[in-house]
Amino acid sequence: MLSVPWYCTAEAAYTYRTENGCAVISAVSGLCGELVIPASVDGYTVVVIDDWAFEGNNDIESVILPEGITKIGDGAFSGCKNLKAVVLKNGITSIGWDAFSNCSKLTEIALPDSVVSIGGFAFSGCTALETVKLSSGVAAVANFSFEKCRNLKTVYLPAGIKSIGLCAFCDCGIYDIYYDADKTDRLGINTLSGNKNIYSAVWHYGNAQKGSLAGDVNGDGSLNNKDLTRLFQSLSGWQVEINEPALDINCDGSVNNKDLTRLFQYLSDWEVEIF
Repeated sequence: MLSVPWYCTAEAAYTYRTENGCAVISAVSGLCGELVIPASVDGYTVVVIDDWAFEGNNDIESVILPEGITKIGDGAFSGCKNLKAVVLKNGITSIGWDAFSNCSKLTEIALPDSVVSIGGFAFSGCTALETVKLSSGVAAVANFSFEKCRNLKTVYLPAGIKSIGLCAFCDCGIYDIYYDADKTDRLGINTLSGNKNIYSAVWHYGNAQKGSLAGDVNGDGSLNNKDLTRLFQSLSGWQVEINEPALDINCDGSVNNKDLTRLFQYLSDWEVEIF
């Protein structure tokens, strides 16, 4: 049977301040486990989680926010070591700097389409984070947003993404990137330095290329020397079955020996892009 600490009460008590006739939550007492932010307190609609409101609160294991929340402040949940799950409702537009940094048990984050801004270091040091789904409204990933997320394997990028900031994904282990646009659109993404794993990950494309791995020449769903051999055979005039959308590996509009070279480099662990 779970032992409940003496300071846990039947109902959490929130500290807040008012701003423009609405409530800004700044602290909580008597909480254990699940943090369910109320839609209103004392008749005031809750719209913001204040800067550093729950920093270092190790009693929080999960967070559920109401639809009225529009902003999570800087450092709001930073260092919540036992935080495992976060439910963000549509309507939130901004996630501040360091908002969830060093939440070492958080395994997944999905951002609603209303989110347009993610601050620097927002999820830095979330070492258990495995999957990130960015919303369609996010145009830029700020500097260092997901650095040191060492178990981050899968990232979903919206078609409208324009910029990936300095070291946004440094020290991550990304295997797969699902990009909701064609590979020609990817050329418009401004990727700053320190994101070499963005280049080495396997990109999966939406729209016309949906479900196709760049370089998966034989169409078996993985990249290996079989694809290299199949591409060589195709370029040599052999009558072999090929996966057409996967052939233009360097995305220059044609299929030739440059693509063969690029695939060889990628399979040999060179730091090269594969589209």
